[in-house]
Amino acid sequence: MSAKSWPKALEILVHVCLWTLIVCFPLFFWGRDHQISPLDMLRCMAMPVSAAIVFYTNYCAWVKTLLLRKKLGLFLGLNLLLIVLILYGEYLWHEWLIEIQRAAGNAPHKPGGPPSPWLFVLRNSVMLILTCGLSVAIRMTANWYQSEVQRQTLEKEHTEMALKNLKSQLHPHFLFNTLNNIYALVAIDQEKAQTALIDLSKLLRYVLKESERNTVPLSEEILFLERYIRLMSLRTGPNVTLTVDFPDPKTLTAEKDPQIAPLLFINLIENAFKHGIPSSAKTFINIFMKWDAQTGILEFTCSNPICDTAPLSSEDTGIGISNLRQRLEYLYPQRHVFELKNEGAVFMVYLAIRTYAGKQTNR
Repeated sequence: MSAKSWPKALEILVHVCLWTLIVCFPLFFWGRDHQISPLDMLRCMAMPVSAAIVFYTNYCAWVKTLLLRKKLGLFLGLNLLLIVLILYGEYLWHEWLIEIQRAAGNAPHKPGGPPSPWLFVLRNSVMLILTCGLSVAIRMTANWYQSEVQRQTLEKEHTEMALKNLKSQLHPHFLFNTLNNIYALVAIDQEKAQTALIDLSKLLRYVLKESERNTVPLSEEILFLERYIRLMSLRTGPNVTLTVDFPDPKTLTAEKDPQIAPLLFINLIENAFKHGIPSSAKTFINIFMKWDAQTGILEFTCSNPICDTAPLSSEDTGIGISNLRQRLEYLYPQRHVFELKNEGAVFMVYLAIRTYAGKQTNR
């Protein structure tokens, strides 16, 4: 994605105003009755040309390649060398024009002859330094504008993605099936139906509340996943062996409880129940999570038999595998491993996340 460029009309207007001022500035020092000769014009154009060299060398090259990359010493050194060379060239240019004027029998316009070398260097070096500063200011303002537009665009896209994830985290079929299962339980086991209804209420509250946050404690995410799995298991029969092994939320103290992005694992678990449970025959679903406080790596594994041979579409998987990959790239760049494997007749999902910045996570 490319940020919206600095407005072209504004850029052109700034440059036109700048160079109009620079070109016309020396004319203010001529008397009203003085006739400007071609030599006078050549002398007056030396400063605008010199300023243009300094300005566009910085504007088009050095600000981007040196200053923005924090090479301040090299940036200042090259500008100092450039200004010295230009001042020397300007001085030789003016001396040559004066010699031509004297050879033609015309005395210099100003009484007393040309300015002293020191005054010439001081005056023109100040102008070139100001030109360099102006070039840096304009280029930095343009870069700030582009960065601000890019930041706002990223925030908008992130917000839209978050809203999309929020709407699709819990598939409507899951809610309908869970409510039907709870309704059936009322006549069989009222206590179990009440527990399921409480789990569903807490699950929905978690989705609506915690999905607005950037991160949540791992212990809260585990409690959410456990409630979700209990509700999903209402659909399973005795032919399904469900194995769940999560870190105990009670053992994750405030010092060890890591912060992670919410709702990363839910659609992976939903897929295991949806595509790993046949209408008959024995099957299994294994869900494991491991947290290593020393390395800061959180590992999640989910496996089930391949009972549904149809490919998983984005609609089938809620936010979809591709959207989950994008979310992981956005939240944990170079800090995660996400793998989908078909190991014989078993489909396995592996996700490892380094919860703090560091080297890339390797399995």
